[in-house]
Amino acid sequence: MTPFDSWLWHAWLPRVRSAINNEWAVEDPQPVIRLYEAWANLLPGFIRDNFFDQLVIPKLQKGIAEWSPRKSNVPLHSLIFPWLPHVGLRIEEVLGDARRKLKSQMKGWTPRDGVPLDFLVWKDVRYIISFYCDQRRPSPDPSSLTGP
Repeated sequence: MTPFDSWLWHAWLPRVRSAINNEWAVEDPQPVIRLYEAWANLLPGFIRDNFFDQLVIPKLQKGIAEWSPRKSNVPLHSLIFPWLPHVGLRIEEVLGDARRKLKSQMKGWTPRDGVPLDFLVWKDVRYIISFYCDQRRPSPDPSSLTGP
């Protein structure tokens, strides 16, 4: 660990952790996304992993668990979609809960209700997720693709 990494771990991350845990509302992802984007190039992998695995993803999971179509002021996708360019495959962790929420929302649906507006944005979610995740994966070494 470099001195800079140590400073990030011991000074920066605790303050970020406190802000995310105590002040951030998942319904408004932009403050934390802006924070991440401003620091992303400076964060070593282990701090970036901690940021997402210990702070962002658990808070998203809690926000999704507490989300209700009748009580929430924002649609479910607005909690998840802004993170797609940043979290990569980690998004799979929160999609299971979102899927269950959408299923339960459909229990009261009848065909005469038409297509719920919130559902239209989920139509291409698999394509969107694979697009962002593929961008984050390293490209294969071209020499490994050639035959013997």
